[in-house]
Amino acid sequence: MEKAFINIDYTWDFVADEGALTSGKPGQDIEKDITSLTNEFIQNGDYVVFAIDAHEEGDEGREGGEHGQDGGRQAVQLAVRPELGARRARAAALLLLALPGSAYIYQGEELGLPEVADLPAAARQDPRFRRTHGSSLGRDGCRVPLPWTRDGADFGFSETASPAAPWLPQPADWGGYSVQAQLGDPDSFLSLYRTALRLRREHPALGRGTMRWIDEPQQAGGLLCFAREPGFLFAANLSPNPKTAASLPPHREVLLASEPDAVGPDTIGTDGSLRPDTAVWLSQ
Repeated sequence: MEKAFINIDYTWDFVADEGALTSGKPGQDIEKDITSLTNEFIQNGDYVVFAIDAHEEGDEGREGGEHGQDGGRQAVQLAVRPELGARRARAAALLLLALPGSAYIYQGEELGLPEVADLPAAARQDPRFRRTHGSSLGRDGCRVPLPWTRDGADFGFSETASPAAPWLPQPADWGGYSVQAQLGDPDSFLSLYRTALRLRREHPALGRGTMRWIDEPQQAGGLLCFAREPGFLFAANLSPNPKTAASLPPHREVLLASEPDAVGPDTIGTDGSLRPDTAVWLSQ
């Protein structure tokens, strides 16, 4: 390959494996997927590229959405309730940005935008919807224009004096997801992404490099856990039991948590516990 090119190969395997959350052993399945992809890319001399939201390809939808008619939602986001979908979306974001290699963030992920599933047929633009006579909703639900402000005709998407109507209608509650609404909230999706991206740039262990899985005893408790050198740990509680907290591995401090209530006291050990459907970045 010529030196002018970057050898990056994109993969959908990680987002498409629905069995990762439904198998009863999600941590082991996700670990297997990540290990297989990482080894394959390294052997081919490629940079690893991960994504958690493939809504520009196939029928996948934005993070936090429910498992819909098209059946292609990414594994780490399957949810039957919006609140659960949002928690898993935030945990998945920390997983994505802790992995080695490159990370792709699709527009709207940083705001936690849900799939817009109730677009009227007359407003849909995706050729797939028309080719299949509506049997496949296509990708319009995750292409609705982003909200920048709490209110306005198009929630600030257009800066023209007389903005035209967006090519896809925005939901009435879109302003609550807007950049303006989230900027001042330290617990918002946007703040989580900004903090994670800053730490990813600053921490010497993140970005390119290698990783080492920590399997026991953490995995037995539903914890997906890996280390990156120097001095970084990732942990996510993927237990299918919503009431099962998992003991965290030994660490010095919590660098970032997907939820304000993610880490709680541990009655078993001394390093705290992680609530289900949450993730943390730790320093060793």
